[in-house]
Amino acid sequence: MYKLSDYNYFLEHEGRMIYFNGMSGASFIMSINEHKRITSLLNDLLSFKKEYKSVFERFLKWGFIVPKEINEIDKLRFNNKVAVFSDKFYRLIMNPTTDCVFNCWYCDQHSQHKGGMAEEIKNRILKHIEYMINVDKITGLHLDWFGGEPLIYFDEVMVPISQYGMEIAEKNNLPFVNQITTNGYLINEEMVKIMKEIKLHLFQITIDGDEKRHNKIRNAKGKPSFQTIMKNINLILENIPEAVITLRLNYDDSTLIVSELDKVFSIIPKQFRNRVYPNFQRVWQTIKEKKNSCSNCSNIELSTLNNTVISLGYKTVTTSNFHIGRPIKCYGDRLYTTVVDYDGKVYKCTARTQKEAGKMNEDGVIIWDYDTLTRLYAKSPFENTKCLSCKHLPICLATCIQNSSGSSEEPDKCALDYSEISVEEFIKALVLTKKTVE
Repeated sequence: MYKLSDYNYFLEHEGRMIYFNGMSGASFIMSINEHKRITSLLNDLLSFKKEYKSVFERFLKWGFIVPKEINEIDKLRFNNKVAVFSDKFYRLIMNPTTDCVFNCWYCDQHSQHKGGMAEEIKNRILKHIEYMINVDKITGLHLDWFGGEPLIYFDEVMVPISQYGMEIAEKNNLPFVNQITTNGYLINEEMVKIMKEIKLHLFQITIDGDEKRHNKIRNAKGKPSFQTIMKNINLILENIPEAVITLRLNYDDSTLIVSELDKVFSIIPKQFRNRVYPNFQRVWQTIKEKKNSCSNCSNIELSTLNNTVISLGYKTVTTSNFHIGRPIKCYGDRLYTTVVDYDGKVYKCTARTQKEAGKMNEDGVIIWDYDTLTRLYAKSPFENTKCLSCKHLPICLATCIQNSSGSSEEPDKCALDYSEISVEEFIKALVLTKKTVE
């Protein structure tokens, strides 16, 4: 016996129907007439299976139809627990400094203590990497550079730790990933050569709207930065063939001007755009909760910008609100993720540094605060009854583990209440970009 998935989307677009399943991420496009015929079949699954066996089997494979005994929410819970507790591909996030060459108005790090990672802390991290590979038996090593601006300490911290991590991973036949979140301003040709050598292939680089708006927010003591950053983006793409860049665009009500932003995305040569993922993120201080439902929180400018960017040849636009095909909401949800600050303090999340989660000893071993870990991991993110009854659950993945663990009460906030593009609009952009079933 079979049933329809609870997470099917049937969306009309320009005289065609988009079929999408939130659990599997599978999708395809058909005509309206084909959709009408399929709809009648879906109302009688036994006849569907009997008369159109091959088509039925494809619907079953893609997750649009599931065995009647399958509980899809339990499947979500299981996949989430496996990813949280069993995935030992270790992600080590490091902040070489809290300092930065810019002083963006919305960033709280400019008010924090300035400092760089000392030699002692760097040596502890090297020992920690060795411990995690040889003793904890991790299955892979993912170095992730954050800050502040990590490139301020490129030679002193990033290069030696990256070289050691890469070499010891290769020695133990482990996959190695090297990633950075940077403003992109300090990058130069010599640095790019070294980045290639240490396999620094994943980048997140942020701009703030069009050139004029960006330079008002991101300037080095009054010196404009937009042209330098865009030049450096192209420098990476030209010289590191494996490089993939998430180009984050921070916006508020004054920056989301489509006629100006399309000029920004035209700067990157067409041959490189398939390695660039635009990511539009509202500056959090300007977020206003949507009082209407999740399905109706669209923003016409953002939707238009999505379509414009896709038409220019970029990969599917990404957003932190949607997590299609992922079992967890955030890197911080995983047990095998660690954040080490420049001063050696240990956390579980780059956005939550008010309370330490553990301490790294001189021998590189982290002594975790198990009260903190218990608070984080004892409670599943799939417990909120509002989330459990929502069609968007496999895409949204409920609430952040950091938020859900902070109270014994169910949070009543919906993450999508703050989204300015609806799930349906995002699905359309996603499907129309790839036009295939995975």
